[in-house]
Amino acid sequence: MRFVIALAALSGCVFGGGQEAGDVCRADRECESGRCYGGLCDAGSCSNGDSSQCPSNYACKYDPGDPLFGTGAGYYCARTCDGGCPERWECATEEQTCYFAGPLVTVTADVAAPVPDQPVTFTAAISPDLETTFEWRFEDVHGVPIGTTAMGETCVQAFPAGDYKALVKWSTPGWGSTAGIDVHVCATSPCP
Repeated sequence: MRFVIALAALSGCVFGGGQEAGDVCRADRECESGRCYGGLCDAGSCSNGDSSQCPSNYACKYDPGDPLFGTGAGYYCARTCDGGCPERWECATEEQTCYFAGPLVTVTADVAAPVPDQPVTFTAAISPDLETTFEWRFEDVHGVPIGTTAMGETCVQAFPAGDYKALVKWSTPGWGSTAGIDVHVCATSPCP
């Protein structure tokens, strides 16, 4: 009895997940086809570059594999530009298949026009949702650091009257940059 239950649990790890062909993915296990290539679930296997074996809006491409990570070589059906690419994916002109253009990080503040010493909560969000490290810092208009630094998706900071930048350095496997917003702190409320 225990053997049957363990085998059933193991089979869930071997076969693909619920994401359909063309959906955004991070790992093979998320895809119905069992293969996540270039951040998109492929539409299954094909052979010798024969795109007629793939659904419409897919082309048969060759993956040379990666011996370092143990992924094997083989042909697969990749989403073409004709089928449209998901948000943050673009078309590669030489291959005419969708490729990931990189994540987009946005920074927001919960107070649009703060007054001196009013705490403002800043939030960083990344699209698509990826494991990301966020490091916050704040500067005046001359690039002089002000206030505190922090780690995480949110940070709370209060400022004296003036103009500032709320900056977040972000990194995720294969990508990284700095995003931010300008902050104007009014001397009095309401802000003119």
